[in-house]
Amino acid sequence: AAVGAVDADEPTVLTGETATLRYENRRGRRTEMRPTSLMLAPIKGDTDPIGMVLLARDGEPFDESVAVLMRRLGRELADLLSKRL
Repeated sequence: AAVGAVDADEPTVLTGETATLRYENRRGRRTEMRPTSLMLAPIKGDTDPIGMVLLARDGEPFDESVAVLMRRLGRELADLLSKRL
């Protein structure tokens, strides 16, 4: 599902997915999260995918107001990153 979200032109809401996010901070503390709601927004250079922004939370799915912000964030990050990559 994440691969399809990077290829999409719009933020993608994933609900009902089974995902475990694991990350480690600079001090070596490991955190694990099993969110119930995910939203992925693509970051694209001209037409090529650069990456994605991921929002995750426990609780209700993200609504359209969050999608609006994610679209803007994806476009702004794409503009900044495409100039540097």
